[in-house]
Amino acid sequence: KDGKTALDIAKEKGNYSFYNFLKDALQFPFHALCSSIDVTASKIQEYLNQNEPSCVFQTNHVSKTPLHNLYLNRHAPSDAIEKLINAMLQTEPTGGFDLLKSTMNMAQDSTIAEVIMKIAQDPTITDNALLSLSTDGRNPSSLAMIRLHLDIEGEKLLVLTDKHASTVASLFESEGTLDDKMWLYSCIHGQTLKFGRSKLNTDKGRLEWDKVIQRFAFEKLEKESSVPLSQTQRCDITEHLAYVQNTEIIENWVSFINLCPKYAILWFAKIKGVGRRSVQDVAHEEIKNAITARTLFMGQYRLANGASLHKSDTAEVKQAFDQNAQIQYRKIYSEFISESNGAKKGLSLDDFTTLLNKVPEVRDRKKLSKDGNEVFDNLDADKNGMIDEGEWVDYCMGNEDDGEGRKVAIKFMMNKEQFEKERDRFKDGEGDITDGVVNILQAFDATGDSPEDKIFAGAMKEETQLPYEYAIVMPSGDRSLDAIHISEQPTELQIRGYLEGICKCISVLHGKNLIHGDLKMTNVVRISGRMKLIDLDASATVDSKGDKDNAENYNGSKVSSGIMPPEMIHTFKDEDDEQFNTFESYYSNEKNNDTALWKRIKPRDDTKNKRSYAVKTFLMETEDDTYRGQTIKVTKLKGDVQSLPYTLVHADTSQDMWALGVMIYALLSKGEKLFPVDRNEDLASTAAYHDLATWDDTTMKKNKLECVTNPYAKTLLMKLLSEDPKDRGCIADVLDHKFLKVDSTSGEYQELLKRLKRSNENQKQILKNTHYIRREIKDSAERTMNAVFEAAEVDTPTCFVLLPYQVNPDDEHSNILQHAQDFIEHLSEVIVEVESNGLRNIISDKFMNLVFGKREKMYLYLIDEHTGKPVSHGIYPLEIEVASEKMKKWAPVMMVGWKSIFLLNSAAAIARMFVPGIPALDKVLVERIGHKIENINSSGSKLIDKAIESAKDVKNVRGVQLREFSQYLLKKDEDKTFAGLCRVCDYTNGNAIWVTEESKELLKKDVQDESGWAQQKNELE
Repeated sequence: KDGKTALDIAKEKGNYSFYNFLKDALQFPFHALCSSIDVTASKIQEYLNQNEPSCVFQTNHVSKTPLHNLYLNRHAPSDAIEKLINAMLQTEPTGGFDLLKSTMNMAQDSTIAEVIMKIAQDPTITDNALLSLSTDGRNPSSLAMIRLHLDIEGEKLLVLTDKHASTVASLFESEGTLDDKMWLYSCIHGQTLKFGRSKLNTDKGRLEWDKVIQRFAFEKLEKESSVPLSQTQRCDITEHLAYVQNTEIIENWVSFINLCPKYAILWFAKIKGVGRRSVQDVAHEEIKNAITARTLFMGQYRLANGASLHKSDTAEVKQAFDQNAQIQYRKIYSEFISESNGAKKGLSLDDFTTLLNKVPEVRDRKKLSKDGNEVFDNLDADKNGMIDEGEWVDYCMGNEDDGEGRKVAIKFMMNKEQFEKERDRFKDGEGDITDGVVNILQAFDATGDSPEDKIFAGAMKEETQLPYEYAIVMPSGDRSLDAIHISEQPTELQIRGYLEGICKCISVLHGKNLIHGDLKMTNVVRISGRMKLIDLDASATVDSKGDKDNAENYNGSKVSSGIMPPEMIHTFKDEDDEQFNTFESYYSNEKNNDTALWKRIKPRDDTKNKRSYAVKTFLMETEDDTYRGQTIKVTKLKGDVQSLPYTLVHADTSQDMWALGVMIYALLSKGEKLFPVDRNEDLASTAAYHDLATWDDTTMKKNKLECVTNPYAKTLLMKLLSEDPKDRGCIADVLDHKFLKVDSTSGEYQELLKRLKRSNENQKQILKNTHYIRREIKDSAERTMNAVFEAAEVDTPTCFVLLPYQVNPDDEHSNILQHAQDFIEHLSEVIVEVESNGLRNIISDKFMNLVFGKREKMYLYLIDEHTGKPVSHGIYPLEIEVASEKMKKWAPVMMVGWKSIFLLNSAAAIARMFVPGIPALDKVLVERIGHKIENINSSGSKLIDKAIESAKDVKNVRGVQLREFSQYLLKKDEDKTFAGLCRVCDYTNGNAIWVTEESKELLKKDVQDESGWAQQKNELE
């Protein structure tokens, strides 16, 4: 201005801070050129040609490059800016420099944007040549412009570091569009900027952040896991779901989750953020509930991982957990109350009992019988004679779910007719059969029109690994009888208990004129401690005079040939080609398509005997019929059954009786099956078909039953496995049979009850003290190791007693007893004195003198360590000189023997140790000596403990001193007679002990008794 530069004017006006700033900014020629009014691209190129390439990165005293001055120069043409940027990129092609400085504050804003876009489109520029952004003084509303400038055809030219966090936060809080903020979030990802929800200080900023993360998560869910998430993104999502509070966002989440495919939700629910906590763990309650509902089968059942409980060619049973059990119990209650038209305000005792019959799984689990009044009184908290809804639900749930939900089994089925038959058995008209059969909680038909059926159909589309159209839900047993037999290996006593329960279940069905039709171990389950039947899809009605076209009246609708009686097998003779043709014609569709059914029913050729075998089965179909003006489903025979080469077999209880016999045989024959079978319980070989088809009571049955040892069981099986159905009897006969029925007044039964009671007490103790069991195992190992040590170390008797007198058989007993009493009184006084004066010199001359006085001789008796009695035999007792030094060394060894005698034997036994040779002691005399012994027993035991401690450890006691004592014995007893004692192992602790032959036999008997009782106890448990 007026020929003056900015520097001149600043100096004239005394603005020295600005003067110095400008002076520093224009310090170098290149900086001055870039700030000049007449700067051009050619002048920049001329300067670059005359200087080193690095001049483009030269910084002045205010840390600015020439490019910054060029940005500030409103007169700089765009080609000049492009020329300098290109020069910088050629010098540093990775773009590791600040290329864009305060863009929104620049005079050349639009020009710079054009240059950046032009450079970004240059194919020679590497993708890593990113543009850095400085945010000083930026207007937050400029996010759209930043995106326009820096997101060129999808290439994000923005590098962010932690110093930009506050600016990024302001951008999220700005009025920018969601698309722009999504772009900004994508820029954050993968860069060094540590930014998250916690960096936002305003409600608006956090709300905008939540919208961005929700949108980002939605996009990820739609693609599922095709593009992996970074750890930062996983943390952003989990943090968002944990803290989101906005109602609209929560509702958006719920709606979106409900529309997402199940596989995507399963993937999403497992995303883990900080602390390895998943989306399922941290999400807002409403969102979590929506995720749970979508990850559950039908929004209700959580299917257990792992193998199915059971799988056949046409059905599969999966373990599941019902998360909505409470809802069902409330529904049962409300429907019951509503049926009273407002008359009932709660449940009376009679209502309570009636309603329990609608939920037999609760009734069975609670084992409610005669205690109904007491249970009702406990539930009726306010004592108004009524139970409300909450009390009813609490009672039904109990402690059943353990946080998992009610455990159920879902049986998925392919065959519609079998599904409808099993489902309809529980409808009105069949009577209550839930005492014998596990009841159905829910049944679903993917082809049905009810809301539940439609939900089931949708769920099955997502469960692609389950190709079924029908399902039945029932309470889950803890194990099938087959699993019990394999895993628990029940004893005969337990088997009898199981069979009694099974027979009662069969009795319930037979009492309703029904047969089970598929009675096998996999169709018996233990539920709430009771045995119950499952799978009524093969059941039939016992009605030989009923509708001949009704499939319900015939056995054989479902094939399990391994449990079917002989009359269910048809034999084709070699010349029966016509019969073959009619059979294959009837099943032409199954044969042509080689269905699973055909593989099970096709004739088995027996070339050896020139015949073939097949099960007398048939096809079914469901038809609509009317009954009292209502449409009902009726299961009819399908096709021309008259063309079949056999006559269909009417349902009869004798068929279940045969199957029961097959089951009992398998349980009692140690793993043997009556015939070889496959996983479907179908006969596994042609030979098996031949044996069943030619079954007779004289040869086959007798040969098969040889492996059954119980005579009662054998007579029962002889009846159940009779060739003639009429000879098999009824279920009542089985319940009354001696194998199951025991006379409660007999001594055998009473003894059994006592054993069971002891067994139950032992079992309770074991359950309460599992740590004790582990300790016992450890102790057992220690006893074994101890026995090894003892076997190597102990080769002479170790327990003996030194008495100041010798007992001769001819001596008067009274004299012997007087000697013993005097010695025991003296020993008592010694112990009192030693305890009062300390134990330092217990193994000293003083102690020996105290014990033995001034006697010159003592007599060494070896002790039978089982009875505690001294033994006098052969050269024993040995005469010992009291003054001998050896006696001091033997004292600890003698103490060990004394301790066992003091602690483990009665006064009489201890008395006999001091009074050897007397076969029977007078009671008064024993009491006289025993009284003295009891006085020293406690203190003596403590004294001995301390004496052994003073010997440092047991190994020392069993070590040097033992060897000294052993050498002495071997010197005196060269023939090793040891008074007739022999070495045995004490099975309770592994120690070697020395006993007489008589005691040895007693010990052997004790071990056998202990082992036998242990085996009986295990069987009873």
